[in-house]
Amino acid sequence: MPTISLCMIVRDEAAVLERCLQSVAHLVDEIIIVDTGSVDETKTIATAFTPHLYDFPWQDDFSAARNFAFSKGTGDYLFWMDADDVLPPESQQQFLERKPYFQADMIVMPYYAALDGQNQPLFTFERERLMRRTANYQWEGAVHEVIPIRGTVQREDIPIWHKKQKPRDADRNLQIYQKQIAAGIPFSPREQYYYARELMEHAAYQAAISAFSKFLADGGGWSVDCATACLCRADCYQQLQQPEAALQSVFQSFQYATPRADACYRIGQYLSAHQQLEAAVFWFQLALECGKRPQVGFCQPIYLEELPLTALCQCLLALGKTEEAEPYLKQKKLLEKQKGGTLYGML
Repeated sequence: MPTISLCMIVRDEAAVLERCLQSVAHLVDEIIIVDTGSVDETKTIATAFTPHLYDFPWQDDFSAARNFAFSKGTGDYLFWMDADDVLPPESQQQFLERKPYFQADMIVMPYYAALDGQNQPLFTFERERLMRRTANYQWEGAVHEVIPIRGTVQREDIPIWHKKQKPRDADRNLQIYQKQIAAGIPFSPREQYYYARELMEHAAYQAAISAFSKFLADGGGWSVDCATACLCRADCYQQLQQPEAALQSVFQSFQYATPRADACYRIGQYLSAHQQLEAAVFWFQLALECGKRPQVGFCQPIYLEELPLTALCQCLLALGKTEEAEPYLKQKKLLEKQKGGTLYGML
């Protein structure tokens, strides 16, 4: 049975830290808490769960703090969570059952980064969660830090939920990137990608388009990030009411990765808006087929079935193809029953 050290960095997390630790403390052999400057009751809560509490002066660098936390772990595996993360009961049981079979250098698990009111995932992706301590993995990146995948990798279907209770500082990440620019520190490809995403989230759409284009032109990025960058750039063009440029950016994503459901849906959406309903039907059907495959990278499950299915039904009915629409309408009703409400319309 491998031993596991949970290594966390925290700051002013009194509202959520106990919830997090209660969900995971019985599954790990050691808890390391690194505090980066709390002024609330975070440290008091932490000491109820572990004697291993350390202070680390904040340096505008998440990797530095996480690497310090990892340096204090002594278990066979180093496991990280954020204070507003939770292992739901089903995942706790899965973790307990699978723990004896953790064997690879890196254990990857699904991350439900956003959930609806029924705890259904709205935004998911995989994260490296447990790293063999002797493999000496290091976090990289001041913001949106990551441990690059290397060594043997084991994927476990044990979702971790991100249950945020308070909004993060909306400007923090962008400000860290801007300090890096001001200091003349060049971005890695991944940092360039996330800098562009921060610009997009701040509605600086033209600047984000330029940043995404630079990321793609410079090369060196992960293929899934390149494909997603094309889709994000398309959304920026859409916000600037440039639908043709948006469409071309979506098509460019096919240069980097197998067509995804969200890309196919966007194409169908464009065609439907331009009354090219027959062509739109093709792309919405393709989106449904793509949605059946495992999704690599960021995934919004609404694009896998709900949105393309609703749009497909609307297009077929508008074309007068009632018989062809019938199986999709049944599928839609079944999905509505499962979700307990009507599906979204076309977005």
